[in-house]
Amino acid sequence: MKTYKWQLRKGSRKEICPNCGQKRFVPYVLNADGVTLAGAEFGRCDREQSCGYQRYPDGERYTVAAPQKIQPRPRLEYASDNLHISTDSNLFEWACSLLGISDAVLAWSDYNVGCIGGRVIWWQMDSNGVVRTGKVMSYRTDGHRDKADQWGVTWAHKHPQLKSLFKGEELQQCLFGEHLLRSYPDKPVALCESEKTAVMMSRFIPEYVWLATGGSQGIKSNERLAALSGRKVLLVPDNGQYYAWKRTAELYGWEIWDGLERDAPFEGADIFDIVEQTQKTMQEYEKIKF
Repeated sequence: MKTYKWQLRKGSRKEICPNCGQKRFVPYVLNADGVTLAGAEFGRCDREQSCGYQRYPDGERYTVAAPQKIQPRPRLEYASDNLHISTDSNLFEWACSLLGISDAVLAWSDYNVGCIGGRVIWWQMDSNGVVRTGKVMSYRTDGHRDKADQWGVTWAHKHPQLKSLFKGEELQQCLFGEHLLRSYPDKPVALCESEKTAVMMSRFIPEYVWLATGGSQGIKSNERLAALSGRKVLLVPDNGQYYAWKRTAELYGWEIWDGLERDAPFEGADIFDIVEQTQKTMQEYEKIKF
């Protein structure tokens, strides 16, 4: 049995592939110590279908795919002037009961909240004003998700009435409310999970630009979080997500609020649930102190 001088490094740590530029490259190391690198160009990319790069040191090669330059697919974008911005939804009527009509209209306008067939569209518009996609959801008259809706949560670029208005191929999401960063360059950012919570909290605590990840896993997307570079950021995780979000706070040097680990009205609650539990109007509400 032949013993090779070099072996692929063991473990889950990856390097940048010299061919495709993705961090999916496993380098060759000395068999003797399992640590010493053969060189930055020697190793194998584990993106076998889309890259396939592999180069063995000392002139010995296994199946080596010819290096290819992967052409990025054009980004998916909304390409119509009609953004379907509307207040014709159960959620807007509910927001009016808490904020008053004037502030509800301002909140819907700030975030370009849309509506189609009575379902809310949370448009994702980046800091350059480009609409990446939108999340389409139904709400009941009490402001909570209508989980009985047969369509569930759908995406604007897949919606039968909207998909023809998109161009491009690859979906690259951004933070919900990201377009507001340009309008308020000096305000600190409060980043929560829910789009609805970001819109409503923007009227209760307007000292912050409220943005949303659109889901608990969105906090792990370095691509989306890049928009917050250079900003003062406060993470406001839902109950039960504090420690997962804390890792991101430590990574980026951001602050994080732990109020929902201490005072959540129920399991899985977010910051607006505290506001809603008080059953007060915005004018009567005593602001949460971060």
